[in-house]
Amino acid sequence: MQRDRIDVWIAAASIADRVITRLITIVMILAAVAVLAAAWDAARFTAAGMQIVEYHDFAELQRINPDTVAWITMDGTRIDHPVVRGEDNFEYLDKDFYGNDYAGGCIFLDEQCDPALTGAYLIIHGHHMAHGAMFGDLSGYLESDFFEEHSSGRLLTADGVYELTVVGAATVDAYDTEVYYTSEDRPLPMNLLDRCSLRRDVAFAEGDRLLLLSTCSGDMSNNRTAVFCRMRYAGENQ
Repeated sequence: MQRDRIDVWIAAASIADRVITRLITIVMILAAVAVLAAAWDAARFTAAGMQIVEYHDFAELQRINPDTVAWITMDGTRIDHPVVRGEDNFEYLDKDFYGNDYAGGCIFLDEQCDPALTGAYLIIHGHHMAHGAMFGDLSGYLESDFFEEHSSGRLLTADGVYELTVVGAATVDAYDTEVYYTSEDRPLPMNLLDRCSLRRDVAFAEGDRLLLLSTCSGDMSNNRTAVFCRMRYAGENQ
């Protein structure tokens, strides 16, 4: 009888060991799939991921999606995406560049801004996605070391290239109407930089504009990560 009990315990332990091993294997597979999915999210709409078209070829980009207004690249980050403008600020929250359903949405110009990007103060939104996808890397600018080491970017438009210089970073409220209001006749709102926890002393010349890059803070609150950039015309697209 004692021997039978020992055999049962051994068999049960063996079964449990196999179950645990399989569960660990499943967890590892799911983790690997999650990493691959995040990498795909981070690359699918970057210049590298969109090999079907030169990212500065606006005629082709607008043929694919007539809502295309720009392409934004922030040096030293994974931000390297087309920018669209929808009918409102909801259209591209869950729709990708090709018009397909996608939780990551698209990087988009605020509905208040002219698609020709003519205002003195412009706002571009994007989701805060995992592993730096979409505007996920914006949160890095709230860290002093990252902020100091990453100051440049570019905004390519149909009319030319704008050099971007990061001049400030802040956490703001999504319903702050002073931050999230703009119009064609609003003057350059330099006072917004007073809200920044990190700032860069950069001079603005006549013709320079202020660009806000905005994303969710990732903490399920109304907080938004706001990165302010000086936008300076650098010349025609090559």
